[in-house]
Amino acid sequence: MVVGKNVNDALSFLRLMPKKGAQILYKVIRSAVANAQHNLKQKTDDLLVKKISINKGMVLKRAIPRSRGMTHPILKRTSNIWVELEHGAKDGKKEPVETIKKEPEAPKKKKTAGSSADESRKGKRRIQKTLRQDLLTGKNKQQESMKTRNPQTAKTQKV
Repeated sequence: MVVGKNVNDALSFLRLMPKKGAQILYKVIRSAVANAQHNLKQKTDDLLVKKISINKGMVLKRAIPRSRGMTHPILKRTSNIWVELEHGAKDGKKEPVETIKKEPEAPKKKKTAGSSADESRKGKRRIQKTLRQDLLTGKNKQQESMKTRNPQTAKTQKV
């Protein structure tokens, strides 16, 4: 409906449409126009909507708990919206201005230094290694601890 129209006409048309998709497309086209004005020094009156493409984006997978310990999946779908503007010159020539890709922001993972995860893995490996060595040599922790105790307390326990 708005492809091939002047940007001002497209924005006024989308602003008055009572559809959810029209509001989203209005914001994307307005952002593309602002980028063309600021970055490429274009005039709003000369810009035309050349192409609009909406593609499937990433899917966020969530779950909702149900009875008897089960869960049902919830798929939160996103989409990628591409708007391409062109410069409509007075002599009939059309020059492409800019292609803008807008996609909803997905939740970002917090980046950690990674050292804490590596250290915990190394600690687990050390414990596993010492347990393997104990099993191979036949040592028992309780036997070693009995040897290190005070000999006087060991005698009183035996009597």
